[in-house]
Amino acid sequence: MLTVVSQTWALLLGVGLLMICNGMLGTVLGVRAGIEAFSTTVTGLILTGYFVGFFAGSILTPRMIARVGHVRVFAALASISSAATLVHAYWVDPAVWFAMRVVVGFCYSGLYATAESWLNEATTNDNRGQLLSIYMIVQFGGIAAGQAMLSVIDPATALAFVFISILLSIGMLPLLLSATRQPSFESVRPIGLKELYRASPLGFLGAIVMGTIMASYYMMVPVWGVQVGLSVDQIALTMTVAYLTVCACQFPIGRLADRYDRRAIMVLTMTASCLLAAATALFGEDRFWLMVALVALTGGTMMPLYALILAHVNDYVAPEKMVSAGGTLVLLFGIGAIAGPLLSAQVMERAGSAAFFWWLAALAAGFVAFVLWRMARRAALPVGEQTTYVPFTQSATPYTVSLTTDWEDQDQFAFDFHDTTEDATSPETG
Repeated sequence: MLTVVSQTWALLLGVGLLMICNGMLGTVLGVRAGIEAFSTTVTGLILTGYFVGFFAGSILTPRMIARVGHVRVFAALASISSAATLVHAYWVDPAVWFAMRVVVGFCYSGLYATAESWLNEATTNDNRGQLLSIYMIVQFGGIAAGQAMLSVIDPATALAFVFISILLSIGMLPLLLSATRQPSFESVRPIGLKELYRASPLGFLGAIVMGTIMASYYMMVPVWGVQVGLSVDQIALTMTVAYLTVCACQFPIGRLADRYDRRAIMVLTMTASCLLAAATALFGEDRFWLMVALVALTGGTMMPLYALILAHVNDYVAPEKMVSAGGTLVLLFGIGAIAGPLLSAQVMERAGSAAFFWWLAALAAGFVAFVLWRMARRAALPVGEQTTYVPFTQSATPYTVSLTTDWEDQDQFAFDFHDTTEDATSPETG
């Protein structure tokens, strides 16, 4: 473990600082929009901009990396993102904020892709699992630390944006000044939507639904907090606990997903999410600590589902197509993520703040119904033939998948991908 850290500390430190900045900026904007009296619909539109940019970046930045290399792309995108963050501070205008969120989302998509493909180059089959574990801890820890920063930096002032910009600029230095060898790069070409749907209808729809849920949760919970009268410190505490709970829930859910039918675990966790979200809507505004627990547990049971969906898709695609399948899932996730804050804002605008968690409960219930229908349509894959569950944050790119795959030992995946009780190539049975 120490050897792995000594070889990749610059990359991990840079990623950690980036995650602090990204986690903090999203929450600052949600809180600040309430302070500026933006409508819920306008706030949702602003926050959606990040995923519009992330979606575009997932398509375009790999070409940039292939053309000019990791170092130049990383430095350029970090610089642009730092400048865009400062623009938020001095042009408090919904249209400007939306445009800057698009820019920041685009930049972060490229930053994550660059860092993750760089990490992949630094791994071997002996340390791949250790490095991925450390990487996920750094990601979740960075996001949680970003939320905690709101307790000491007032989001109502320009200082919050200036601090994020400075930290983002500093985050470039460990990676750019280290002696880490720049990796070779091969752009990921996603598999077709039709091919992915035939392999796994559940994965196809699940990626869209989880994009909607995850973007709604992470972006709109701070907005909900402002509307129900929470202070900045209370919102910061709630989001910090929520991210830590999500991190803590990833691993036990993952162990269950590797031992039993993944779809049964999806039903179990999303049913719990539905009940917890409904409880938050009913009781969450009355008692602060009960609200914190309910919000955090709602996220903790919902958020691991994206990684579960990716693992489920990998069960039904050939090993050489896993990274490409991850690329297609990112695109589908992006579609849902773009819609999530917009739909959530409309629900809150029309039905009040409490309707936000009813909306999340309805999404969870609908997803459970679809999974149960798929379970009736397709027999479970034997547990011994399942790939390994790997936790991801909402910022995962296709290159994270490459960190999970032992390309030199693909015999462990050498089973007949169409050996099910039904024809897996049929849209009705796949």
